[in-house]
Amino acid sequence: MQISFVSASYVCDAIGYPGVQFNWGEAERVTTERATPQVFAELLDRLKPARLDAVEVWKAHAGPWTWKLADFVALRQLIEQRGLSVVSFASGLGDAREDLDRTEVTFQAARALGAPVIADWIDRDMAAKIYPLCRKYGIKVGVENHPEKTAAELLETIRGYENWIGVTIDTGNMAAAGGDPVQAIYELQGHIIHVHFKDILPDGGHRCCALGKGVVDVKGIVKALKAIGYDGPLSIEIETGDHDPTEEIIESAQAIRSLLSSS
Repeated sequence: MQISFVSASYVCDAIGYPGVQFNWGEAERVTTERATPQVFAELLDRLKPARLDAVEVWKAHAGPWTWKLADFVALRQLIEQRGLSVVSFASGLGDAREDLDRTEVTFQAARALGAPVIADWIDRDMAAKIYPLCRKYGIKVGVENHPEKTAAELLETIRGYENWIGVTIDTGNMAAAGGDPVQAIYELQGHIIHVHFKDILPDGGHRCCALGKGVVDVKGIVKALKAIGYDGPLSIEIETGDHDPTEEIIESAQAIRSLLSSS
């Protein structure tokens, strides 16, 4: 498995980490306005001690509707110069039922970055709309669980579209919703195409923390993924509002490396 990270972990970087409670929409807007290939490269340089294999680019760091093709090409080059690859483009599909052309722009951005997967939440109606775009661009969509707390809900969303639409299981989201991400992994065998590896604090909210420091059974997650034969990316996701998550991402990468090397 490849060790990656979701760049949305740095959602508050552009607004200076104002506090635990923050306005996601405002943070995303400012991030989008300030995003350049070099800004993203600087984030990667902070994470050099993590010895990552890959990255997952969040839409606010590479705006599908604001960047030109040359920007995506430049970003891909900067990523590859650091010995990394793009394993997913995070979010940006929007509501394909309302504006399919806008959704298609996200596929074009993902293709320019070399991302084989787009990770985002969609419902079953949107899956039907997006499926032809997956085939057209050769890019899979991994449905990320948000309200869903069972594998059955995710399987219903992708039913009939499985050859191009799979699951991006978010371990922290599922735990926060009251589900069991370890059990879900076993039940999703053959359908998981990406993993958002997230841990959350035991305070009843959705505050992210370094892997192993919260309520998610991190060891159980790795054991389950190994058991079902998953060999794809593990994208660390630690979105923080009151501090820079760099050290926690580095710590989490080290924890994953240790778990992967153990029997």
